[in-house]
Amino acid sequence: MKRLIQLVAMFLLLSISTFAQQAVTQSVITLKTGERYRGEIVMRTDEIVMLKTGDGKRYQFRVGEIEKIKQETLREIQVDANGNRTAGSHFAGIISVNGGAASAPGAVSLSPSAHLSLALGTRNAFHSNAFLGFGLGVETIFEKNNNLNYLPVFIQIQSDRSKQIAGGIKTGYDFALNKIYKGGPMAEISGGVNQQLTGNTGLFFGLFAQVRQINGMVTETTPWGKFTGTNNAALYTLGLKAAYMF
Repeated sequence: MKRLIQLVAMFLLLSISTFAQQAVTQSVITLKTGERYRGEIVMRTDEIVMLKTGDGKRYQFRVGEIEKIKQETLREIQVDANGNRTAGSHFAGIISVNGGAASAPGAVSLSPSAHLSLALGTRNAFHSNAFLGFGLGVETIFEKNNNLNYLPVFIQIQSDRSKQIAGGIKTGYDFALNKIYKGGPMAEISGGVNQQLTGNTGLFFGLFAQVRQINGMVTETTPWGKFTGTNNAALYTLGLKAAYMF
């Protein structure tokens, strides 16, 4: 349990650190002529403002030429060497909520399940607009006699959020937070539709199917009768999935 808490804490710290690095701001100077320049203000007096752009060029403006100066975050807008807007930071994340039913023949009867997870990574994996990231979550299976709680740690791939039809894959390991059934490797596939909200955000709705290995008391039926003992079993989960992509 202590190691799991440390793992969660490290993941949250990494998430905050990564987000903070991505949220660096830059200044945008709009001239009265309508021209805009983006970069870092390196000098500012009552008479002049000097701006350094991302490609290292320096521009000096008289205060009387400037219409306004505002701040933008690099996470939302980036600029190429020519001063043009680009797609923005590659940093991205997915918050997912799953709800369904789980069953492991001989071990867990058909039971409701709920799953919440967060994955952080890049929105430009494989030289495309696909998402690739590392994540963790919490999952509960509301089994009749005892709830089964797991902490999944996984790698997630999600297809381009700008496409209407989308799909995703998760693979990793489920750490058990209970002693009844230990965890094991897991894999999940999902498919559904995307609804793009902005250039970098969107919603996903669809179906998912998951299988994982658990270890505990398993009852097996053989030609010679039923036998119960400690063994591995496959736990299957099917249901609905919703996700917010940012």
